[in-house]
Amino acid sequence: MMMMILCFSLTTLGLTAFGIAVILVTIFLIFYSTRIFRIYRLFTGKARRITGHIVINLVLYLYGGHLFGGIWYAFAAKKKFDCWKKACDEDKRCQMDENYCFTFLNDDCQTKTDSKSNELGIFKDAFESGIVEVHNKSFLEKLLYCFRWGLQNLSGFGQNLEPSSNFLENAFVIVIVIYGVVMFTFFIGNMQMYIKDATKKWKEKKLEKEEKQQEILEKWLPFRKLSEKLQKCIKEHQLKNKWKLKGDVDVANLLSNLPTDLGNNIKRELCLDLLRNVGRFRSWSEVTLVHVCDRLKPVVHPEPVVHAKPDSNSIVHKGEPIDEMSIVLLGKLCTFSSQDTGSTSNVSRESRKDLLKEAIDLFNEL
Repeated sequence: MMMMILCFSLTTLGLTAFGIAVILVTIFLIFYSTRIFRIYRLFTGKARRITGHIVINLVLYLYGGHLFGGIWYAFAAKKKFDCWKKACDEDKRCQMDENYCFTFLNDDCQTKTDSKSNELGIFKDAFESGIVEVHNKSFLEKLLYCFRWGLQNLSGFGQNLEPSSNFLENAFVIVIVIYGVVMFTFFIGNMQMYIKDATKKWKEKKLEKEEKQQEILEKWLPFRKLSEKLQKCIKEHQLKNKWKLKGDVDVANLLSNLPTDLGNNIKRELCLDLLRNVGRFRSWSEVTLVHVCDRLKPVVHPEPVVHAKPDSNSIVHKGEPIDEMSIVLLGKLCTFSSQDTGSTSNVSRESRKDLLKEAIDLFNEL
């Protein structure tokens, strides 16, 4: 609306159509540059994410196609106007009056030229398609056609443009090529920045996850009793195989995920000293004790719940045969009877001796 009012005001000043067109194009370029600057500040100042840079690249590309398509249409219309003016100057009947119409002008200004002729230059497509005609195309068709022309030539750096010898036409093509190259360079630079930022964030997130996993592993009390060499081997194997630990460490899965030799070394460091402290095992050789450690299997028994049934989370029941020996690394061993709800008292020494004797007899049989 403002452009229409300005155009009417300039007409009252007695300016020619070409002069009015130049003024309007200049004003349009000023408003266009201001809008581009505001959009750039918006997406680079408040949205420094990757999506913000992608949007600004897309907006600059689309605005460039819209701008150059519009200028191309304006120059094509000027080319048509110049042809009419030339035809009118050559005919004495013609008068350069806005209210005076002639039908012979289109006869002298052909919409199609010889394929070998380059008189129309980059505007040949506009004349052949008929978009510069007043009644041949609708406004939407002209808008989309010019927009497509701008995007197509920007993406191809103006390689398909064949300008004539006209100075402004060649300058226009040069600007299209420079804008296309700058946009492409800007896009490549931003892509490198995107990849660098994404890689950095990915590494930081990966490092954060690794540190969190190691913190969970280090909270496991038996892990602290291991030698630094074994701790380092476990962490390296954890990172290599990308374990996902959540909450407490699952000891059974932990050892099953480790190589056999590494798992045996862990069991030896945790249990070998405990076996040596047992009186009946002191006479055994080191090789036998190591073999016993290698046969151990990690088991986690949850903490017993008060008023729970004796069968829940039980290790062994009274009167049942003993087919395994348990070594308690952490926690307390509780005894239950059928008449009470549980006691935290330790197992008696005599009971331990009897259990140990049965376990040794079982081991000898194996």
